[in-house]
Amino acid sequence: MRSAIAAELIVSGDVTLGERSVVIFTSVSGTTDDSIRAIEYCKARGAYTVGFTGYADSPIAKSVDVALISEPKTWPFDMQMLLFMGRLLARRGEFDGYDKLADELAGIPGVLVEVAKQGPSPWPPPSPRPTRTPTTTSSSAAETSGASPTSTRCASSRRCSGCAPPGCTARSSSTARSS
Repeated sequence: MRSAIAAELIVSGDVTLGERSVVIFTSVSGTTDDSIRAIEYCKARGAYTVGFTGYADSPIAKSVDVALISEPKTWPFDMQMLLFMGRLLARRGEFDGYDKLADELAGIPGVLVEVAKQGPSPWPPPSPRPTRTPTTTSSSAAETSGASPTSTRCASSRRCSGCAPPGCTARSSSTARSS
């Protein structure tokens, strides 16, 4: 078993690639030029090709021996690849626990639905705006900071956090510092 980037496979080659090889390609769009060239390269050496893509009528789907089509928004094909590789290894006698893994993975959607039913609110919860208590800058502190003696600033930070209490100067002084 070997992993390679399509363009590197073509350039570096693989002496073990042949009629007993299964080569798997992934492309959401199914139009990746390097993958299309690599499919041609592998097929010319007798390899069996499989493609995971989001579009049945894509060049990759049409070029491989077997195209496995998923909704485009389900990429990066992690779950599909895990199951496919697990099954392939199990058929070769190299993964005894595949059936148990597949059964457990098959149950995940049902478990997620049950968990969602138990939840008190939709996900993600709305994030509350932080509340800050404005403080008035004293005359001596104002002189050293450059603020007016009656200016107001967030108590917890010298940088503006967007809470903007009445009279807050943190936003204007924060903007001035970043300029």
